[in-house]
Amino acid sequence: MDKRPIAVLGAGNVGLAMSAFLAQRGYPVHLYNAFSGEIEALRVSGQVHAEGFVDGVFRLAKVTTDMGDALAGAQLAIVTVPIFAHRVLIEAALPHLDQLEYLVLHPGLVGSALAMDTLIQTRRPGARVVVGEATSSLFSCRKLRPGSVHVRTVKHRVRVAALPATDTPGLLNMLDDPFESRFDAAESVLETSMNNINPVYHSPVMVANYGRVEAGEKWYFADVVTPGIARLIEAADHERVALARALGVSTARSFPELMEEFYGVAPSDLMTQLRAAYLTGGGSPLPIDPMHRFLSEDIPYGMVPYVALGELTGVNTPVIRATVEYSCALHGRNWWAEGTDLKSLGLTDLASLQRRVMGGRF
Repeated sequence: MDKRPIAVLGAGNVGLAMSAFLAQRGYPVHLYNAFSGEIEALRVSGQVHAEGFVDGVFRLAKVTTDMGDALAGAQLAIVTVPIFAHRVLIEAALPHLDQLEYLVLHPGLVGSALAMDTLIQTRRPGARVVVGEATSSLFSCRKLRPGSVHVRTVKHRVRVAALPATDTPGLLNMLDDPFESRFDAAESVLETSMNNINPVYHSPVMVANYGRVEAGEKWYFADVVTPGIARLIEAADHERVALARALGVSTARSFPELMEEFYGVAPSDLMTQLRAAYLTGGGSPLPIDPMHRFLSEDIPYGMVPYVALGELTGVNTPVIRATVEYSCALHGRNWWAEGTDLKSLGLTDLASLQRRVMGGRF
């Protein structure tokens, strides 16, 4: 049976890894990127080079800066750009959504699916595309150079949900063969949002090691987690889990539980588990850019909406709130004003939120 094209929207780390993975699986990949200079080598060669867990040179069906061309013939599009670029990318896709069935944020962050669905329904009322959201990126990877990526590992299991949840079975059916059944059903996009552990891992570690980041010191990210920073992660994670449960997420999981699900590393003390999970395949370096997405993405689109949802549910989030405040001071930025608020999520109260995520649109 012929395999339908899949549009991969974004040619960064994850976009390249996903393109190689799907091409290896025999799927025609339409790789889109907004900036032509970033994909010139790919456009010339038509090939993506991968090493590590995915290894080889794989031909892509299309490499383009034309969103209409990227979505042509595709029922499934997967967004792999950083969260701060979601809105611009979805706005570019708005005129071309008619044939698309599923648009998956891979991954989203806190409330990403709600925010992008609100944007689509506001700008294209009646659009039938279903927005989905993954808890985490399936790929742990790093771009080596234009058109080349190192895939450190591919996660064992990642949960995904559609908005509304009644469309999740259809989404899973669409994802099953391309991704070797690595996606499991989440109960709703509240689960995928609240079980995304990037903010409670990345942001406290970056804030606590900000001097090392600015100094450009070379460390593996997991190696800068000291006992005290591990306690900081655990405290922020405790607030995240409490918030998830207040939102009705019955499948809220702790950081150690999600490490086991993603990487197959059994829970132990947090430092040991982190090293086992994140040093596999060579490890990930501590970023040396103070505006790296571990802060510029995970603070405004992760920690800030945590606090907003905490206010909606009455859950106190002092460690998460303090992390945002420290980051505002370190960057000289008002992340509270720049981040995701309840209005951008299309939310007014808990009852309407539950109706929207479980059974229908607002």
